[in-house]
Amino acid sequence: MNRRASEPNPRVHLLHAEYLLNQSRTEESISAFTQTLSIDPRNSNAFYGRATAYDKIKDLKRAETDALAAIRESPKRRDAHLLLLRIYQAQKNPEKVQEYLALVEKLGEEENVRQSQDGKMRQALQLWFEKVEPLIREQQCADTIKYCLNILELWPAFPESHFALGICYSQSGQSAQAEASLKKYLSLKPGSADGHAALGILLLQENRNEEAVKHLESAIAIDPSLVEARKALASIYLSTGDSTAAIRVLQSEGKTPELDNEARLLLAESLLQNGKSALALREVNRVLLEDPANQAATRLKQRILSPSK
Repeated sequence: MNRRASEPNPRVHLLHAEYLLNQSRTEESISAFTQTLSIDPRNSNAFYGRATAYDKIKDLKRAETDALAAIRESPKRRDAHLLLLRIYQAQKNPEKVQEYLALVEKLGEEENVRQSQDGKMRQALQLWFEKVEPLIREQQCADTIKYCLNILELWPAFPESHFALGICYSQSGQSAQAEASLKKYLSLKPGSADGHAALGILLLQENRNEEAVKHLESAIAIDPSLVEARKALASIYLSTGDSTAAIRVLQSEGKTPELDNEARLLLAESLLQNGKSALALREVNRVLLEDPANQAATRLKQRILSPSK
């Protein structure tokens, strides 16, 4: 393969070298590992493989040099530390034996911690898919909160649990907990449009409009299709008398999906405040065409047609 390739692939030589070593063709494997390193001078696996080959032919000095190089390129590899421990035992070097025995034990402990963490992450994901997602679909907030807290005990940095907690706390009227959960979610996923939108809407409900605007604008900048965020932001602008800004937020042609009736009425109110009665009436009529019993649309139409009343 490498003879035909425009550029030789070190992985080909490495696979060949490992095969030769497994076949007890040790001297040939050393040459193949050396070929690998001539192409990729920082290949930890090649250094370790050649160290193992040198160890087999009792060339302990070269085995030590290559094992140290393997660790230099990949400091956490326990196999190279174990090889050095065997080499120093064979050399009857008690100081090095103690040093590498401690290092091997430490790496073993770290590996156990990693395996434990991996196990907890798997448990957390299993809980999420088997318990939380069905509860979210069923809008069962109390149980969702319970299982999300269980998940965070296993995996504190699991973003989706923080988001689900934020939504459920918000729906349960626990604003402080909702805000903390959504902020934690955004610290883990700062580019989430849904996260910014949810926090912005929560802050709007708390009458913290200035903070809400920042998050709602971020949400819309990331994902212009978030109609709920656009409605929330437009309502803030409308409440401050900035109908032009409200219209701009609601009219983003080509970038957003069709507005729902609530958004159309917000747009109609903004257009009316902006002195564009004909355009406001058009939006109200579109709502009434779809929902003739819409009382808010009927009242707004009366205001447009009878401005003095």
